[in-house]
Order: sequence, then C-alpha cells, then structure tokens
Amino acid sequence: MAVLLSELFKEVCQKQFGIRPSHVRSAVEQPDQVQTVPGEGLEAVLYKKRVQVAETPLWLLVTGQKKGEDIIVQFALKVYGDLTENCETLPPLQMLAAVASRFGLPFRVGPHEFHFILKQEIELEGPGPVPMLQGVNPENHSFVLPGFFRFDKEPKPVARCVLCYCLDTDVYKAWLRQHRT
Repeated sequence: MAVLLSELFKEVCQKQFGIRPSHVRSAVEQPDQVQTVPGEGLEAVLYKKRVQVAETPLWLLVTGQKKGEDIIVQFALKVYGDLTENCETLPPLQMLAAVASRFGLPFRVGPHEFHFILKQEIELEGPGPVPMLQGVNPENHSFVLPGFFRFDKEPKPVARCVLCYCLDTDVYKAWLRQHRT
C-alpha cells in the first residue's frame, strides 16, 4: 500500500500546520484507531494516532480515500488534548466533529447552510445558478473546505456528501501556536 499526499495536504497541512509526511504515513500504516465512512461511490477513511513528540497529549487525525490498494491523504490535523474532554477515547469521526465545532465556519452546499456534513444528499435546485460549495466567512478569515463529495446533474442536480466541513485556518493556527514551546 502506498500513502499518497494530495496537493491540499502539501499546501495547507504540511506548509501551514507543520505536519510531517513521515508522521502522516505512520498514522496511516500503524493507526491507533481507524474509521471508514462509506458513501455512494466515495469512501472516506479516518486515521487517529497518538504522536509522542510533545509533552501535551497530541494526536494526528488524517482523512484519506482508498484508491485501489493505495491511500490518498486529503487532509491532516494536529489535535491537542485540550480540544475537548476524553480526546484519548474519541473515535476519529467524533474527534473531527469536535475540531469542526471549535474551529469551523459555516458553509453552503447549494442554497443550504451547514457546519458539518456526514453522509447526506443535498438537492441543488433553486432559482437561477446555485453556487455549489462556498464558505460563509463574515470576518474574512482564511479557511479551507476539506471534504468527500460528488456533484451529480442527472437525474436531478444533487451533492452527495460523505464528509465535509469548513476549517477556519486562522483560528486553528493560533491554537497550534499556543502549544509550541
């Protein structure tokens, strides 16, 4: 199995969050916990691994997608133990939901607004052209919209979302900086 790193991972997670590819490969190849979120034609895989590089409890949370025998890593997050109670025992999907709750921004899929999507089909019909996917960002922060989704036009326009959230990278990076010594 090869662990392939997406451009999104390289541009955001590696460059901005300082997440090392070697740590991501370790999390995928030897995770503490794995969760799969199946969807119609898409499947998200979440990996959680405790990282022993910090005094403060730290986990690496990795989202990816299987492609044949390979894993394409879409995104990764550092999660410190002060995120929420019981980080140690949280399954990967619940940990991701906690990250999205604390550092998330609302986003729209078509005309509908969300904070976190798990396995949902969203109709995109509306008057006039409908933006497919966009962040709602009144404070003009930097953000990223990682997710596993597909847009279908036939028989009716729908977004098939397996997993999607919007991360306020300004607020998340400020939290990461608080943990540096």
